[in-house]
Amino acid sequence: MGQNLLLLLSLGTLFRLCRGSCNVERTTLSKLKDDIFCSYDPYLRPVRHQGNKTLVTLTLYPRHIDFEEERNSLYVDTWIYMTWMDMNLAWNRKDYDNIDYLHVPPNLLWVPDLTVYNKLDLDLDTESNPAVVRSNGRVYIVLMSDFTAYCSMDLTYWPNDEHTCTALLGSRSYTGSFLDFVFTDQMAVGMKNYYSHRMWQLKSVNATRKVTELGKKNGTVYLVTVQYQFTVKRHATFIISTVFVPVLLLTSMVLFPMLLPFSSERCYNTLALAVVGHVAYLQYLGSVLPHNADNTILMVAYIRDSLVMGVFALIVCVWIDRMATTMDLPIWLSNILRNLQTTKYTRMLLVSQGDSKQKSEEDVNLVNPDVLCTSKDWPILLLLIQRSIFIIYLLIYTIMLIAFF
Repeated sequence: MGQNLLLLLSLGTLFRLCRGSCNVERTTLSKLKDDIFCSYDPYLRPVRHQGNKTLVTLTLYPRHIDFEEERNSLYVDTWIYMTWMDMNLAWNRKDYDNIDYLHVPPNLLWVPDLTVYNKLDLDLDTESNPAVVRSNGRVYIVLMSDFTAYCSMDLTYWPNDEHTCTALLGSRSYTGSFLDFVFTDQMAVGMKNYYSHRMWQLKSVNATRKVTELGKKNGTVYLVTVQYQFTVKRHATFIISTVFVPVLLLTSMVLFPMLLPFSSERCYNTLALAVVGHVAYLQYLGSVLPHNADNTILMVAYIRDSLVMGVFALIVCVWIDRMATTMDLPIWLSNILRNLQTTKYTRMLLVSQGDSKQKSEEDVNLVNPDVLCTSKDWPILLLLIQRSIFIIYLLIYTIMLIAFF
């Protein structure tokens, strides 16, 4: 028993000696930290009176984004700059060798408990960068953060599509009566540290302070949040060769066969190949486009309508060619064709026929008006139908290109 008592007395004496020597060697900065953090509680809001409001100045500095089309979400890697007054950390500079600021780990301080309301995943790194505490109690901190914003998908103008993504930041625990957010000199977002994305362009970031009433007691219970709207646009330059060039090629394969004779094998083959190409391209678009779009994609609508036009042209080509080889042209239709050939617009459409086709009028058998004419007028009718379809298709494609792109 006596030995244990002697051991305790020895340890107590040694502790007092070590403590005394530590107090002698302490610097002013160490003494300042011990004094201001002596009774500091990082879990209590830093105000003298609990009825006072804590005003937090907030600025967002995006660094990198990644848009996930399948999840309708935008990943944002950012720095969050915040500053507020913590009266529990104020000191008189004259008492501490005119020391004006301290570097303090954020985990030792009260820090606003930010969260993203419309998404659950918000990661705040409170260990990497120390906070700066000024002698007047002003705290400055830059937190590395990443969060996911919800996006409203709009693939109407794909691949020139734009999407708006929204993130709603606010306090997890405090209402607006106790914690409020404002912007630094009207600058809510800074872009000087942003690194551009190869596929997505960050066109704009808008920040709005929103006040939401939580009760009907004269608006005394309300919530203050900050809404960030990110507008991203796809870099379409790198997919021009894989999107627009095939579209123009398929359009040409439907349009220009109208300048060939319907009886030509090149007309049949080109139109058939165009139909197959449209079907294959629609399958390709179905594999690369996300399946969560709520609206019609104009690119898909253009290929769909062009496919219908190609199928219709192929059917007309086959049907009229079959008629020209199996039956003669009625005499009343031949007379209409001869009358049409006298008009300026018809002569413009039939300019490639030459003067040889016009000699057919002299060879018509008029002995019996009920007798059908020979098939000499069929080439004129085919050419007239063909050129008319070409002009109609050209107008339709022009309107579609202007409206869709």
